[in-house]
Amino acid sequence: MSQSSSASSAASSQASGRSSGLFPFVFLAMAIGGLAYAALGFIGLQEAQIPTHWAQVKGHIVSHDVVTTDHKGPDGKVTQTFKPAVTYRYEINGEFLLGNRISQHDQERTIKGVAEGEIKDLSMGSPVT
Repeated sequence: MSQSSSASSAASSQASGRSSGLFPFVFLAMAIGGLAYAALGFIGLQEAQIPTHWAQVKGHIVSHDVVTTDHKGPDGKVTQTFKPAVTYRYEINGEFLLGNRISQHDQERTIKGVAEGEIKDLSMGSPVT
């Protein structure tokens, strides 16, 4: 009886030795993944900052709408995405220009109400900076 009990404890110590040997690799992979995720977030934050050499100017909304785009999937199913679209007019050094960027990363939305909500406060002629 003692031989089987010592054999089973030896087998369980070998099994626990294998699983504990895997822990450092899992921990290292998670740490590297976390650092990479943090670095990408930091880079994205830097890209989102408005350059200090850009002058702030006042402009006015010329048009606004939600653009619908149809996407056909490999199975033939059509899905729609929605993107808020705004055009504004502004003046720099006596020259009138048109702009259409409302965010650093223009993303399409899958819910039309979300895209509409992003531009609901922008009426024709309303001021923008």
